[in-house]
Amino acid sequence: MEKEAKLWLDMGTMFGPEGAGFVRVNLASPKAVIEDACGRLERAVTALGE
Repeated sequence: MEKEAKLWLDMGTMFGPEGAGFVRVNLASPKAVIEDACGRLERAVTALGE
């Protein structure tokens, strides 16, 4: 996601073994920034399935 969507995601395992299989996203940003990031994330995930 860092390369494709330009988003930094923390691996869930940083927060303990129960976080395996998850990622953490910090949403401490203005609404417009979050909306833009969600659009980039959606496009990157969609591209994975193509």
